[in-house]
Amino acid sequence: MPDQLNIAIIGCGGISASHFSAYLRTPDVEIKAVCDLNQKQAQARRDEFCPEAELYSDFDALLSRDDIHGVSICTPTSSHAPIAISAMNAGKHVLCEKPMAASLEEAERMADAARMSGRVLLIDHRYLYDPLVKTLCLHLKNIGEIFWVRTRSAHFSLGMADHIGKTGALIDIGYHPLYTAMFFNGPVTKVNAWRRCFLRPEMRDDNGLMVLEHERGMSIVEASFSTHGPFGSNRPIELYGSEGVLLANWIPEPKVFLTRGNEMKEVDVLDALPWNIAMISHFCDCIRGKDEPLSGPNMGLEVMKVLEDVERAAV
Repeated sequence: MPDQLNIAIIGCGGISASHFSAYLRTPDVEIKAVCDLNQKQAQARRDEFCPEAELYSDFDALLSRDDIHGVSICTPTSSHAPIAISAMNAGKHVLCEKPMAASLEEAERMADAARMSGRVLLIDHRYLYDPLVKTLCLHLKNIGEIFWVRTRSAHFSLGMADHIGKTGALIDIGYHPLYTAMFFNGPVTKVNAWRRCFLRPEMRDDNGLMVLEHERGMSIVEASFSTHGPFGSNRPIELYGSEGVLLANWIPEPKVFLTRGNEMKEVDVLDALPWNIAMISHFCDCIRGKDEPLSGPNMGLEVMKVLEDVERAAV
């Protein structure tokens, strides 16, 4: 694999900006191609980030290029599997937005394509690359065995894409706190879930709750598209262990607190790369064979299995 990596970005909606900007800040990487069915949208992204890149409306035409090493897939979930499988079969490495796929069966086919092609498949589990979560990992040794986790993701954004509203808060914005709970508390053994629509009738649900049983504890996972203001949109991660507690939140600013006994103290959040640059750098290191995927197909499949159980269990 050459030191210089050539990248294509497929899908130019809102989340793609995090990919474009991160690739530009990653050494020895160039965005060579941009693809979207909406050529006006693709043109705008290209003009903003990579004016020399070639525009495409057909991802198969893009994937036929021999000079593209990796692709970021930033399209709606329903197209993740067909694009990712085609890309890996064409010899490209893939970074795919969350959720991994529209169904467990599609996710399994993506994982099979990665295994058979020998290509990297990385799923955007962005929290795991964030300095806040890396700080929590650094201090896990201080709280003993985790038995209870609470995670939450929420906001009240207007003008979201239709496919997000159709998916609903429970699955869409609940995805990030779900894999975070699994990362800290281990495999899920039982799922209970609720979905409700309180303020946004255009959505499948604007609030959701998962209660998960693990081999060694329980997790509470909350998701909302109907909470107002910065404090309503907070994103806590609470880890309760046999010897202490770690409390973290990005809102109103990233902070982590460690409690042991009756003593609580704030610990410094690591001075590390922002999540998107850290994730893109990791993807590039995986392509070059310098690292193994942190959020690869196996982790993606485990989350998809739980999501399938959530869909069945939600009331």
